[in-house]
Amino acid sequence: MIKKLNSMIKKFTLIPVFVIFILALSACAHDPELPVIEIRMAGNSNNIAGRNGDVIRGTNQQFIATLVQNGTAITPAPTFDWEIVDNTANQAQRNATAESPQPPGVSVTDNGFVSIAAGVPLAYGSLRLNVTASHGKQVISSYIIINVIPLPPLIIPSRAHEVFQDRETGTWWRVLLPDDGNGNALIITEYVHMLNTRYHDSWGFTLFQLAEASSNLRHWWNNDWVGNGITASPHEQNVIGSLLRARALNYEFQDDFGASIPRTSTTPDAGIEVERSNDIIGVVPVNTNIPRGHTRPIANSNVEAEPFILSASEANHYFSGSTGAHGRRTQKFNDASNHASWWLRSPSFNTSAAHHAFVNSSGNLNANFATSAWSIGGFRPALWIQR
Repeated sequence: MIKKLNSMIKKFTLIPVFVIFILALSACAHDPELPVIEIRMAGNSNNIAGRNGDVIRGTNQQFIATLVQNGTAITPAPTFDWEIVDNTANQAQRNATAESPQPPGVSVTDNGFVSIAAGVPLAYGSLRLNVTASHGKQVISSYIIINVIPLPPLIIPSRAHEVFQDRETGTWWRVLLPDDGNGNALIITEYVHMLNTRYHDSWGFTLFQLAEASSNLRHWWNNDWVGNGITASPHEQNVIGSLLRARALNYEFQDDFGASIPRTSTTPDAGIEVERSNDIIGVVPVNTNIPRGHTRPIANSNVEAEPFILSASEANHYFSGSTGAHGRRTQKFNDASNHASWWLRSPSFNTSAAHHAFVNSSGNLNANFATSAWSIGGFRPALWIQR
């Protein structure tokens, strides 16, 4: 009788322990407080290259990881560890854990910036990008399969205000003039880039061709926009792909009679609109549209090609009618929910301070108060190209 009683006590003692163990496992498996990591593309999905896991051979792309808990991003964001490896031949294995080492010519930095050289020999045309982060005592990992695709053709639309993507860089462009009669087109970025960048580092109006200080637009362009430097914003490096760059042309200004004015000219009204009687810089009505404020391409000038920003005249001329303020209004390149102001190269309608004109976040041309030291907004670079 005593043995039977002891046996029953042992059984009832084990039941709570077993139940507690099962409940603990269940809590671990279904705890809604456990963070879940997901890899997504940075910024505006219509503007940032790398969406859908595609990387064009010979280019650089950035991937952003976000650690979320119950659907909310955890702040401050943890440090992510990135690793990129070659995949195996079998699709099921590629999506599992079987993988081979990182191939030569492929690299990834701590911020998820993937670089793939043009001649990388990938037997199966895809890579696996692993990402790991720590949160408390947990180590969370995830991955994305990158499809390495060949360089696609660059197709320039034939109608004004159609948009196209430079697939090498992910940058979206809008066609302002499909053909100038000589097989050249004028394009402008669809979104506002280089946010919170000053026109240059002094107060008052400065010609675009003189804006050369270390913290200004031209420095950014020469060192980062055209792919010569490294910034904290990798998806704004090499913003002009090799195919588009091969078509780019130099430009010049024109005077009231269509004669040429070199883009390096420092005359007071070179490429802008001014009051002609005494060359007072700073008289630009918001509805101005005169030849003196227009650019035009120079044939066979690819070596010296460079982006520029529109004048008030060009902003009025190319965005007219139904594509006026509506067409000029655009989002930040990395934020589809917010619109941004963007600089023009023309002086504002302020003769005492000679500030710069700009397009505000509603798409209206404003020529009243923006100064060169004003760092709100950014730029929509324009480019003359051969079709």
